[in-house]
Amino acid sequence: MVASALTAAGLATTTTASAATATPTVTTATPTVVAAAIVTTTKITASNTNPAPNEPVTFTVTLKAGSTGLSKPVKIWHTLNGVRYADGTHNTVNGAYKFTQAFGSKGQRVYHAEFASGSSYAASAGTVTVNVGTKTTTTLTASKTNPIVLEKVTFTAQLKRFDTKAVLANRPVTIWHYFNGVRYDDIKNKLTDSSGKVAISQSFGSPSFSSSGVRTYYATFAGDTSYAKSQSSAVKIYVVQPTTLTIRSNVQETTGLTFQIEGTLTTGNEPLANQGVTVRAYDLNTKEFIFLGKPVTNANGAYSLSASVPRAGDYVCQAAFVVSRTDAIYSSSASGDMLLYAGITTQKLPMPTDLTLFASPTQTPKVNSAFTLSGFLYSGDNTLVRREVTLDYKYRASPSQPWSSGFKEIAKQYTHVYPDAEAGYYGFRVSLSKPGWYMFMTSVGNYGSTYLYSYSNRMEVVAT
Repeated sequence: MVASALTAAGLATTTTASAATATPTVTTATPTVVAAAIVTTTKITASNTNPAPNEPVTFTVTLKAGSTGLSKPVKIWHTLNGVRYADGTHNTVNGAYKFTQAFGSKGQRVYHAEFASGSSYAASAGTVTVNVGTKTTTTLTASKTNPIVLEKVTFTAQLKRFDTKAVLANRPVTIWHYFNGVRYDDIKNKLTDSSGKVAISQSFGSPSFSSSGVRTYYATFAGDTSYAKSQSSAVKIYVVQPTTLTIRSNVQETTGLTFQIEGTLTTGNEPLANQGVTVRAYDLNTKEFIFLGKPVTNANGAYSLSASVPRAGDYVCQAAFVVSRTDAIYSSSASGDMLLYAGITTQKLPMPTDLTLFASPTQTPKVNSAFTLSGFLYSGDNTLVRREVTLDYKYRASPSQPWSSGFKEIAKQYTHVYPDAEAGYYGFRVSLSKPGWYMFMTSVGNYGSTYLYSYSNRMEVVAT
């Protein structure tokens, strides 16, 4: 047997010489090839990484090779205060295994999930940290739950310990909401103040874009190493479209007790159809409300009613659109007040009126310092409600100079309506931008053929 030169290549060979021939026989050995282990990923997650004592936490272990879930044994263990605790070896099913635990004491626990190498798969591991802390409560309130578009709403969250109810300051709280299935963070991890509160004010929509609809708000404290996670109950906000309601009558004075009332209900420039409108009258003599009817608006948003009152007298009529459902998309609204005189047996002569005016708290205010010009409107012993009062003024820089020519109008407003405590009262809040002498006067115009035009006394105010 003769060694071949192929030996130098690392392949085992032998050569056999034959007396009859010189042809050698060559034998080679196949080399062994070892396949690389398939890479795996092991993860462990917790449903709550900041629970309170005795609050269940669900752990999920996943084991995958690429995107394929594996059914293999995984060892689970955790540490607490430097001590290792075994949680057993468990088989994943299609790449997943779940278990639930609660903790009787506070502290930080680090959980491990390990997959050992073998059977063509590489080893992998994952960890998750769970901080068991003092139980907390997070609450959330809203200043209004049925705002109209563009109306401001203030949300206030407060964080407290569950056991002692003590407020927790300098802790991050997030206020967030869902709208049309999308989550929005309104304030994120804002630190609570000394009363354990964070707040935010919001309005919804714009003059050209309506954002009516339902929003569901929450406040969440994510927890930390000392205090457990907590979340408020849901606060639902129903943003509604504003509505406008009008009222009018075919008469202002009638010898009978029956009359026609009509009006319209709209949102923006659009009529609201098939909506009930409640109409009632307030008897200015007996001080009682009288239900007149509840007509329904037609396709044009209009309503009409043949109304009757039980006795002759002076009445204030008003219509109301009342929305009681929390999920409504339109706001409640009320019409203005309509004065009506029923059961007149003879034609009334216009009655004189008396209009008062006084300044408070002073007639010598500082420049740019607000003061009030107010008074009452009477006819005889009766105060007159829902009458438009106009405020006018003249000006001069010093007593030696003449007054400016004619009175100039500043503003208008209506006198208060009973049952306000100050029926017949009006009040203008005024501030003067430059020093000098001001002469103020109020006036009220004729109201049909019932009351006469009148002026108040003149009130001189000196701004310094």
